[in-house]
Amino acid sequence: MTLPNLVNLAIDVKFNSAVEVIGQSIKHQIYSLVICCKNNSTIELYHLDYTNLRKLKLVGVTINSNVIPLTVKSLSLIDSTVNFKEISRISNNLEELNIINGNTENFSELLKCELTNLVKLSISGDTIWKFRNPNTEFKPFKLKSLKLRSQTSNSFKLIENICDCESLTNLEIPDCSVYSKDFIQLFTKFNCNNLTKLDLSNNYLNGNVIPIISSFPKLKYLNMKYNKTLSRNDRNILCGLVNNNQISYVNCNCLLENERELTESNISFLDSIFEKKFEMNNEKLIDNNIVSSSSFDFNKRMSVVIKQVHGLSFRDLLFEYGNFTSFSIECSIISNEKKNEIHDTKIIPLQNIEIPLEWNEEIIFETQISQFSCDYSIKFSLVCYREDLETGILKRIEIMKPNYFECSVFDSNLELIQGNVKLLQNTKNSELSLEIEFPTHDCIVKYYLDRKPNLIEDENDLKLETILENNKWNVNDSSHFVPFLLGISFETPMVLFRANQIMEKWKKPNNVMELFTLFSSKIGIFSKLTLLKYLDETKDEIFSYILPFLIQCIKYENENGLLSEYLITRCIKSKVFGNQLFWLLKSESHYLICKLVLMKFVKMMNMNEIEIIRNQCLFLDYFYDMKQNYLNIENQIFMPFTMKEIKQGIHQISRNVNFINLEIKLCNGEEIIMRFFTYKNQRTVHNSLLFNNFMEISKLFNDTTDNNFPNMEDDSCKIKYYPIGIESGFITIPKSLNEISISSIQEFTLLKSQQFKNNLLNSILYDNFIRCILEVKENKSNIYIDQNGYSSRCGFSLDDEMIDRALIFSSITALQPPKKEITQCVDILNHF
Repeated sequence: MTLPNLVNLAIDVKFNSAVEVIGQSIKHQIYSLVICCKNNSTIELYHLDYTNLRKLKLVGVTINSNVIPLTVKSLSLIDSTVNFKEISRISNNLEELNIINGNTENFSELLKCELTNLVKLSISGDTIWKFRNPNTEFKPFKLKSLKLRSQTSNSFKLIENICDCESLTNLEIPDCSVYSKDFIQLFTKFNCNNLTKLDLSNNYLNGNVIPIISSFPKLKYLNMKYNKTLSRNDRNILCGLVNNNQISYVNCNCLLENERELTESNISFLDSIFEKKFEMNNEKLIDNNIVSSSSFDFNKRMSVVIKQVHGLSFRDLLFEYGNFTSFSIECSIISNEKKNEIHDTKIIPLQNIEIPLEWNEEIIFETQISQFSCDYSIKFSLVCYREDLETGILKRIEIMKPNYFECSVFDSNLELIQGNVKLLQNTKNSELSLEIEFPTHDCIVKYYLDRKPNLIEDENDLKLETILENNKWNVNDSSHFVPFLLGISFETPMVLFRANQIMEKWKKPNNVMELFTLFSSKIGIFSKLTLLKYLDETKDEIFSYILPFLIQCIKYENENGLLSEYLITRCIKSKVFGNQLFWLLKSESHYLICKLVLMKFVKMMNMNEIEIIRNQCLFLDYFYDMKQNYLNIENQIFMPFTMKEIKQGIHQISRNVNFINLEIKLCNGEEIIMRFFTYKNQRTVHNSLLFNNFMEISKLFNDTTDNNFPNMEDDSCKIKYYPIGIESGFITIPKSLNEISISSIQEFTLLKSQQFKNNLLNSILYDNFIRCILEVKENKSNIYIDQNGYSSRCGFSLDDEMIDRALIFSSITALQPPKKEITQCVDILNHF
């Protein structure tokens, strides 16, 4: 075997002396070499006799003198130790040097190196610290490319010492804690006329740097993502540089806290709900006195007019793929998540991103309305054409994938949609919307679930009874209810007719969470109507617990969706539910759909209910401007969510680093602590609310005969969680609870009864069971114990992924607390 064309080689350090094929050394033909030490400890390297080596990468090795071949032009040292006398020895040929997290001995030797041909330098990690206080004067290199990566702000200030900024064409300084004042101070000294690529990601830059960046005449690539102080308006201005053909690529996507919520008070938000006007969707243009007809007899082809796209922003485009040129919309009929009859609109150019994209184009489908089931919908995907930076070829890209516009053919009353409809995107902080128009007919076209359609059945379609038999689904078994709803394709009117008859006889499941989480799945109108019938039968106590979950499901609907309309109708009848709905929708108002539903709901509330919410907003806003250690409540105030009245008088306030405590008395005699959390803790408050409600539901429906969920005899959720905004929330802790650290349990329980200790053991087992199931990290916070010994945590610090596990866990009926966790708990409490 021979390897005459081998030029690139990667080996473990121990094979350095054995690079040969059939006894013949191949070192003379190696052009690029990687030597890696796989062990944690470094290994010394004494010789590298590769006579034609140009590119060398060393990982985890120690380099001695006279090792690196003089022919090397590119040298990368990763986690390696180097004597810079060796760098000086090869300095005449070295063009590229990369140092990452290495120990550099005799660093002053590098300062003496001429490195006249060095054009690319990359230094990351602790190595940068060596530059801070050089022993001798450092002569800047004539670099073309410089990359620094460090968590210290001082590293950025070293740029002018390391290189001549005016010669740079590529500058990358991510994660260097760069602030705007330092950036401005440095680059006002130099004319960076040759800079073509600039990476400033994950720093602390704001809009003040934009004038300097826009002054770089040759800049083509700009990366400013994850700059937390960069406002949305600043990002729009930066992306506008692409629109003006000044820069080819801009990425300024940012993990921002919501700007509006950070600056807007609760009372200002409430006022904006009344002031801001949005057009209502799907206004009926038909005289209701006209006799309706059946969709089964309506033999007209489905059509829709694509009018305008509003609210397109640079946030939606992101400019990940180069310059955009034009747009079109892909329309398709959706049944059972399958695309049918795909049509593309005409392609239109984009002139100004502030102006709506206008089509005013009619799409006529081949499918007749009589062939549509009530579960059919039409999907609209906005597509852009962008020029590839390297090839110049136009690429067709779905901008909103996987988020798109979707509109049902029939509304919540099972009437064919006619007239104007405004569709929304279910994405955070997006105001992107699509205006469409369905034809207006001279009658109301209604879909009748209880009327047998006058259609010829397809012989190839399986009968519904056959599907039930094949899947062994039994109408008398409640566990088959959800699989049936998810497993049947309600594509044809005949299947819907028969399914409607069967659902009336089906035994409903006891597990409501398994049932109502279907609202967030891709289910059609028939399934939603079936679920809403069952939801309407739920008691108020259960409905109160599942309401936060249902709010999450609204995001998958449009303003006039079935679930949205049902929640408004039910909650408007109750002051408590109405108050809960307001604050839950407000906490999700960064989704435009939630804000529109909230606006519609507020307009239906009476003045007394609005006044209650106004007082609550003023009450909550006080804490963010709190300058005193007490609050004098003079007016009638009801707590958000609970509507429990707060007793008038003086109430004590204390402030911590992350939260504010308010000790209050309620008119019913309860004494509680309201703990207000700052923005960074919001997800804990919001997710803990969902989790606690899930636990309450599980206890209500706990059947020990077929469910091994731990049974708690007492209320284990005495600590309550309430989100009140996009980035804020509070919890309530009864003052009757004793706050105890884990280390103090033995002393605290010393004189307690055996029943008290048994209750404490049971509740701590319960705590560990939950932590293990959801894989929650060890919670070192204090626990709260009531007078009977039952304990509860002040939060599990749950994230979104853990909440998803909780929802999955709701359908599991055979889980047992792990024996290891139980043993650990028993060991902790063995002194009992």
